[in-house]
Formats: sequence, structure tokens, C-alpha cells
Amino acid sequence: MADPCFSVAADGWARDVEEFERIADTFTRWRGGRATVFYEQGRAGGGQLLGRSGFWHHAHYCSWPGEIDVERLVRTMDPAVVVTQLDDLSDLGRAAAGRPYVVTRKFLDGRCVDSRLILPGSESSWTALEDSHLKFSLAEQLGEGDFRDWQTRSPERTSQTAHDFRAFTSSTHERRMA
Repeated sequence: MADPCFSVAADGWARDVEEFERIADTFTRWRGGRATVFYEQGRAGGGQLLGRSGFWHHAHYCSWPGEIDVERLVRTMDPAVVVTQLDDLSDLGRAAAGRPYVVTRKFLDGRCVDSRLILPGSESSWTALEDSHLKFSLAEQLGEGDFRDWQTRSPERTSQTAHDFRAFTSSTHERRMA
């Protein structure tokens, strides 16, 4: 049994994800950033089939404060990937059709400027996508290096980000109440 990823989520999930994206992107800009990239590595991200590596399939939805090229990274694993625009997140289940996939969405200055669905080019390349850990290579694109154990590798930075997010949500809540 696989843990659900967005492509098999119940109705209404797309609105919730879009609200999360809006909050995370606003937080990135509040901290002085301009771009936020989101991606979900559905049926992938180290969530391999139990037995092959000891993990279940599961979704990873990440937000990055900066510009990263998810598609280019996936193409290094499978040059024949199929990339299509995904104008409506709620179309993901139909478009992914049970395959491993990566959804990537780029926000620039507060609005979504690109939304793509990346699929393996063949069934034989499914395993490579399912077994990959994109977040480590993407972190390297941002100059972050390997942060497999981010809670202990950079606890001060983690603590500062949590502190900043609490301040952000408090200030946002106060503005809404005013």
C-alpha cells in the first residue's frame, strides 16, 4: 500500500496546495527573496517500494527560496522525460495516470509563472525516478550542499527560519485583524 501523493489525493487538495504555496511564497518574499520554486516528487523521493529499499512510495512537496532547475536535474537521470504544462493542479491525477512524476511550480514576485508535469520517458526509467532523492542535488544548485540531516547539520539556521516564520505568521495575522 502506498502513501498518497497529490495525484491520488481527495477532491479539494489542489486548493489547499495553492494556499500553502501562497503562504510559503509570501514568506520567501517577506525574507527578501524574489523567487520560490515548489516541487512534488510523487511516488518517488526515496519512497521506494517496500522490499527494494525498505520505504513506501510517498509524496515530497518542497519549497525552495530561490531559482532551481528541477527539469534539468530530472533530465540528467532520463533525457527522454516528457514535460507538459500543468495549468490546473487538479488535473494531475489524470495526467500522471499512476506513473511516478515530478510537478514543479515557479513563483516569481508573488505569482505562479510556470507549472510543469515531468514524467519518465519510459517504464524502464520509472525506477530511477522513484529511487532518486532530488532534494540533495537541488540543494547543491543553491549552494547548500548535502543536508540529509538538516535538523542537526544546521540547527541554528533551522531555528532562525522557524523563528522568522513565527514572526511572519504573527505579523500576517495582526495585519488581517487590523
